[in-house]
Amino acid sequence: AALGIGACSTIFGIANFLTSTRLPVSEPDRLLSLTGGFGKQAGGNSLSYPELTDLRRARSLDGVAGMFILAPGSFTTGVESHRHWGSLVTANFFDVVRPGFAAGRGFDAARDDTPGAPPVIVLSYSLWQPRFGGDPSLIGRTVRWNGQPVTVLGVTAPGFRGTEQLIVSEFWIPFSLQSAIPSLSRDDQRMTARGHSWLMAVARLAPERSLSEARSEMRVLAAALQKQFPEQKDRHFHLQRAGEVNAGAQSLLLAFFLLLSAVTVLVLLVASANVANL
Repeated sequence: AALGIGACSTIFGIANFLTSTRLPVSEPDRLLSLTGGFGKQAGGNSLSYPELTDLRRARSLDGVAGMFILAPGSFTTGVESHRHWGSLVTANFFDVVRPGFAAGRGFDAARDDTPGAPPVIVLSYSLWQPRFGGDPSLIGRTVRWNGQPVTVLGVTAPGFRGTEQLIVSEFWIPFSLQSAIPSLSRDDQRMTARGHSWLMAVARLAPERSLSEARSEMRVLAAALQKQFPEQKDRHFHLQRAGEVNAGAQSLLLAFFLLLSAVTVLVLLVASANVANL
């Protein structure tokens, strides 16, 4: 019986986490995930940098930020080096997302995307505490990241680990440090090729604008871009609440839950039969 109840509790706990998680940011209901799709796809695909630039013109959105997630980074303290995973983001990322900060601040949107800008980094609270001992004097100092000195601008508040469900970011670096990511340094098309999709995006609804208004404007922008760039036939853009399961993965997740539910029902039936025999 305990096994059957435990299996049911586990599946409901996972479902509740995936469907009801609210991001620890200012006005989380107004923060959106912005992805692309083709044809009948629901969305969930990455965007190209030219597309990100085009979508920033949307009047229903109060800022759009791009991000390359799962960027590797090694921090060297003393003689030890430790690998962590973070995100490369446009410098307006924290202005759009608006998480709290335990110390310091986010990037300067007017400067930190510029190639050659002083290298800077923002750490998550969960990285700052164990790796740097929660030292508040770390703000403004340099640390060794991927073999180079970077200045720590801030530490996000406890609980914030990015905006993508099930993907944890432990640090954030601005676009000025693209060349420090090995997989990007070898790609000279990433900033100019419209068909080269490599970015996820987040957006914030403009004041007094609704999600339905923003979705309508996305359809208008998509239609205009299709006329301008015929090779991007049937391209569309998808908006959903940030922190929800990626639209492209929802069908796979549904299939997984159906399978898991079937297994759970079998376990519960076996447990019930054992109790009946007793």
